[in-house]
Amino acid sequence: MRQITIRRQGEVNIEGDISYTGHVRPKEQAKVSVEIKNTLFLCEDGEVMTGGIESCYLKCHVSAIHQLGQATSPLDCWLDIAFSLMVDEETAAISIILPEKYCEDVILKSPRSGKSGAITLTCTAYMKVIEAGRPIYQFTSQEKFAIALDYKNLGISLYKDKSHLSQIAAFSKFCDAVRWLVMIEKDNASDIAGEILIIKAQCYNNIALHHLHESHFNLAVAATSLVLLLDDKNVKALYRRAVANTELQNYEVALSDIQSAIVLEPGNKTVKQYEVVIKGRQKSVSRKYAAAMRQYFL
Repeated sequence: MRQITIRRQGEVNIEGDISYTGHVRPKEQAKVSVEIKNTLFLCEDGEVMTGGIESCYLKCHVSAIHQLGQATSPLDCWLDIAFSLMVDEETAAISIILPEKYCEDVILKSPRSGKSGAITLTCTAYMKVIEAGRPIYQFTSQEKFAIALDYKNLGISLYKDKSHLSQIAAFSKFCDAVRWLVMIEKDNASDIAGEILIIKAQCYNNIALHHLHESHFNLAVAATSLVLLLDDKNVKALYRRAVANTELQNYEVALSDIQSAIVLEPGNKTVKQYEVVIKGRQKSVSRKYAAAMRQYFL
């Protein structure tokens, strides 16, 4: 039996060899049924945890059919990765290490230590491939676009839930949408080229918003910069990049973006108010610097 381990940052480790020669491996958009046994959630200090982590795979009946890539919780997204590495009729031992933020919105604590921390799922999974799916290159440009649009819409519906758990799942769907969009060959998609750019910009903007909420400000700058390469007049991207750069104390760059956004939408109150925030931060830093210099030379 193979051991599949997925760590906190998505790192995958597989031990053991496949003894299922000739069995089908699931491809893109594959449909599978899974039977999960011996499920155990362990806190960092070894305590067994009961409940609290959302998972459709763990709740569903063994006969239920799942399409890989349609998971709506972080745990199920990582189980999807594990199942995509298995073959038809394989039984594997799966271990997934989840940081506490990927669990329920409540802070999950170990009964003994009183400290929050990572939680590890261990289980044994049997997978049956119902429909093998196809390699991504076999999908037409229109099919890829339709799949990307489905992921984007699923991400939006998840994000509207407002819970931290749903927002993390939404982030993964926006990333999935981008993955399918970038695989579309431009030469075969001239009729939908404009729509592709719009959806891609929306997804990158939503990815940037998630990074802002997670305080990953450098990643937010990177995502919004990708939006602005597609559409240099995107006010949302200018505003979000300004917010990220403000938190990184890049005030001049942030002010330039926010002023560009004001030119594009002079009636946008949120953007105008944030210009005041940036200038206030600048003045505060200048005062502190001046006070420090006076103290240094006295």
